[in-house]
Amino acid sequence: MLKGKRQGRDIYVWDNGDTYDGNYENDKMNGIGKLISYSLIFTYEGHFANGVFDGQGTYQNENGGWKYEGLFKNGKQEGEGRIYFGKGKSQKGIWENGVLITKTN
Repeated sequence: MLKGKRQGRDIYVWDNGDTYDGNYENDKMNGIGKLISYSLIFTYEGHFANGVFDGQGTYQNENGGWKYEGLFKNGKQEGEGRIYFGKGKSQKGIWENGVLITKTN
């Protein structure tokens, strides 16, 4: 274990109340975890790499009223996924760098 750095599974609560429950490697979120941000009003559950969303996961934006399930790369939607809006509406598609480029069903 590195002195002063989080390693392994841990729960961390920041001063603003945001919470991360998951794996750490070299003091960065790595592996499967859940980040709840009360300050930015979102929840991310899935895979992290070097402290950012990377891989399969779910991002719930409570403030905007939408949820995305799918792949992430460097913290942005990348590849196949589905976005859910209010009243049961959703859109499946392909994302590049966080932007929906192709709608699919």
